[in-house]
Amino acid sequence: MKHTVSLLCLVALVPALPSSAQVRDETVLTYEVIQDERKSLVLDALDLTADQRAALLPIFDAYLGEMSQIDAARVALIKEFLAKYKSISDNDAAVLLEKVVTIAQKELEVRQKYLAKFGEVLPPRKVLRLWQVENKLDTIIDAQLVKDIPLAR
Repeated sequence: MKHTVSLLCLVALVPALPSSAQVRDETVLTYEVIQDERKSLVLDALDLTADQRAALLPIFDAYLGEMSQIDAARVALIKEFLAKYKSISDNDAAVLLEKVVTIAQKELEVRQKYLAKFGEVLPPRKVLRLWQVENKLDTIIDAQLVKDIPLAR
């Protein structure tokens, strides 16, 4: 679900995938557009005062930085899965599942940490709106990835 540098790695990933399992150009483009515009999309949706915007920017930038690290881990996991999905062993499946859970836990921890920080500079309604916009952007990316990532065999 997220952020600046991370899934840009998908661009590098596309040519490296087996021809039967590729992340489509449309998915990569969707991700790039959302990531390039994420900050302005979120900030514009919040209708912030100048003071609120100034207080939020460094916190939001730090949040995006941490989320980009999580996205990088997710990209590595997708790449690992796509290399193995046709004949994945039980051991590999267990390792991948553990990585999925670890990434999800880290993402939740970062979101919880920053929701508290956002709440220090914004009223709760604006924090909720920020969360909603972030969630919508992440859902768009996830919906594209669901189309591209096959089920394990």
